Amino acid sequence: MFIHPRCCCPEMTPPAGPEEISKRPHPMWKLREIDMRLARFERGFLSEAGIKDREWYRHLGVAPGKWTGYGATPLPALSEAIQLDRNVTLAKAEVGRLVEAVETLISTLTLADGRRT
Repeated sequence: MFIHPRCCCPEMTPPAGPEEISKRPHPMWKLREIDMRLARFERGFLSEAGIKDREWYRHLGVAPGKWTGYGATPLPALSEAIQLDRNVTLAKAEVGRLVEAVETLISTLTLADGRRT
């Protein structure tokens, strides 16, 4: 392992020469690609139906809790089906929506050759 002298970050290979650096994509393009993947990942949790009784909140991963003001609740539809509604049928339906969202995310983030993006 090589520690780059300017930033003290471990790298697997020593720095490349100028001819190799010119072949690499600009670092900002890499950041843009990461940002686009993150946005695509986040959009994967959006549901057109929204959360029960608060359809304007469409994110299945996190949303303000029903009685917590603006406090974040992870997996809000599932949490509220279990804790507030105490409804097993609704909880199973919410698990189904989450499974569908995660499976869609997996297929979206998987390249044609099976590698993850």
